[in-house]
Amino acid sequence: MSRVRIAHNVKDIRKKLDDIAFKRFELGLIPSGAISDVDDMGVENEMPNRETISLTHDSSIIFGRDEEMEMVTKAICNQDVGNGEVPVYSIWGMGGLGKTTLAQLVYNHERVKQCFDLKCWIYVFEKFPVKEIMKKIIESIDNRGCTLTLLDKLQESLQSRLGGKKFLVVLDDVWVEDDETEKSMWEELRKTLRCGADGSIVVMTTRSQATSQMFSKVPKLQHKLGCLSGDDSWLLFKKCAFAPGREKDNISELEPIGREIVEKCKGLPLAVKTLGSLTWSKSSTSDWQHVKDNNIWDLDEVKVLPAILKLSYDKLLPHLKKCFTYCCLFPKGCELGKDILISLWASNGFIPPKGGKDSYMLGEEILNFFVWRSFLQVVKPEKYGDGIYRYKMHDLMHDMAHDVMGHDCLVIERASNKVEIPNGVLHLSSSCPVQFSYEDLGKLT
Repeated sequence: MSRVRIAHNVKDIRKKLDDIAFKRFELGLIPSGAISDVDDMGVENEMPNRETISLTHDSSIIFGRDEEMEMVTKAICNQDVGNGEVPVYSIWGMGGLGKTTLAQLVYNHERVKQCFDLKCWIYVFEKFPVKEIMKKIIESIDNRGCTLTLLDKLQESLQSRLGGKKFLVVLDDVWVEDDETEKSMWEELRKTLRCGADGSIVVMTTRSQATSQMFSKVPKLQHKLGCLSGDDSWLLFKKCAFAPGREKDNISELEPIGREIVEKCKGLPLAVKTLGSLTWSKSSTSDWQHVKDNNIWDLDEVKVLPAILKLSYDKLLPHLKKCFTYCCLFPKGCELGKDILISLWASNGFIPPKGGKDSYMLGEEILNFFVWRSFLQVVKPEKYGDGIYRYKMHDLMHDMAHDVMGHDCLVIERASNKVEIPNGVLHLSSSCPVQFSYEDLGKLT
């Protein structure tokens, strides 16, 4: 039997299993061994009420970063006037520490708002596409698209907007190798930004110390973000694990186990928050003990956080797994509107019916659940000034979703003369124009 035929057979089997699962949801049946209080959507009893969910939209869910926020804010607002060069303040550290969160706290600080004439937030990720960055800065200032493509025209346009103004540009998630081409691209951007007034500055976040040192030449402008203290980690975990909505009569029994779980997280905020929201729905000491004694803690330190995220994913019901992994078809850093995301979930059949409830409302429940469990992050409306919340995946969550999807998805991020579609691909996305042969398109049916 050919590989193509086998792939189609697997797709048919998956569809049959999905139909059976959806029929179970319609009938309200609970699988053998499932937790009895999980509702048929798998979210209502796994998530606090909306008032508690809103905590993830503001700083009340952030602990242990006040001193660092004040330090960074003071550094960028009270910097010494240089020699015409725009200084770079770098925040660096491993994934999951909260580099972007700290930068956001500083970016939205009232003192920072008063200090700068213009502010721009640009998500970079890995390669340093200088023309794309310039376009994004222009679009951020103009609040509309930029159609310029030539580097010199982009430089002229950007300088006309920034000239003589004191600006703050945040470059989030930069990762530049020791590559001459990427270094020259940074020099082009830095030359362009010299047009600003004294006091202008670039703030960048990165996982790489080498990248930090490449961009920020002054040691006092390089900040290594540390882990949370044990006390702050516990406060964050407790805020999530004991949030209102699921009363626990045995808190005195759970707290010692929770403190041991927190200790194993080694001060990583994303790990603490993920496990805190996971244990919120669990009331028995045996469930908490299972998390504490899981073999993920035997892994190397750099592998623990991805394993924690995978553990949280494994606890999801099938339709929630599909909704989550589908998001990896969008590029890292992509900010998704609620309407678009829910529509895509519904059109792909990922939202199971629930009585006479509208599919959009069910999609909202799933979306809020993912925010609560840290599968998705909220982008505040203030960034765009339109009052609309948007959602994005943490890079580590994106990596995990892509690993889970494996060969089921194909994401094309750069134009190529020839794109081959492997057999068995279920979903395809492209952020650039691509041409396919009829044979390749037939593989997607």
